[in-house]
Amino acid sequence: MQDINLSDDSVVEETQSKESIPTFNILLVSSTHENQDIYHVFYVTNIDGLTRQKFCPHCQQQAFDPKDINFSRNYESHVSLCKIKGGQIIKKVKLDEQPHPFCPHIYRNETYAYLLANEKEKQFKPTVNYITYDFETVERKVLKYYGKPTIVNEKKQEVIDEQGNKQIVCNSQWISELIPLSVASTIKLKWRYQYQQDKQYKQIETIFGPTAQKTIYFDLRYGFDFINQ
Repeated sequence: MQDINLSDDSVVEETQSKESIPTFNILLVSSTHENQDIYHVFYVTNIDGLTRQKFCPHCQQQAFDPKDINFSRNYESHVSLCKIKGGQIIKKVKLDEQPHPFCPHIYRNETYAYLLANEKEKQFKPTVNYITYDFETVERKVLKYYGKPTIVNEKKQEVIDEQGNKQIVCNSQWISELIPLSVASTIKLKWRYQYQQDKQYKQIETIFGPTAQKTIYFDLRYGFDFINQ
């Protein structure tokens, strides 16, 4: 609810009334009867007994296992800190002391990380069954400003772009973008009898047995949706 008062100088004052909203724990159970979905709602009086977990009385989100050997320490530490925060979950980002590049494709693959550290990443190749993609792109210049305009001597700065149009100088600039040009894919699967009817698959003998290999290629000549194709 809001109380809005309009004064002579058109100043709007808003006051929000704080109402305590009770919280209930419910259990939703679904069933089917004569091809119709039926839902039952049960009021839970003891959520700790139902889940066999101990929930924080302030945030009602964090749960602890009473059978854990560190239950008392973890529970009391969280409850005391959550009480100070008023039961609000405040997420904070903890940064490392030293900055590290964001490259999950390297950190999550121990084999590739080892080869990259020893300058042998070219040896990282698929062996058995795989699907590879090779995307080619071309750079297209954009050179557009966006964000907050730059003001010098209480005036907005303007420039003339390559097309002869005026642009307002802002604190950020979009330099260029990558346009998809082509995509090539190689598919290597275990050989099956039905692949004999598909001329796109070639049978290749390997140490793991016969495999089926297929190579496809699409580019802008097939339309702008060649990636989906």
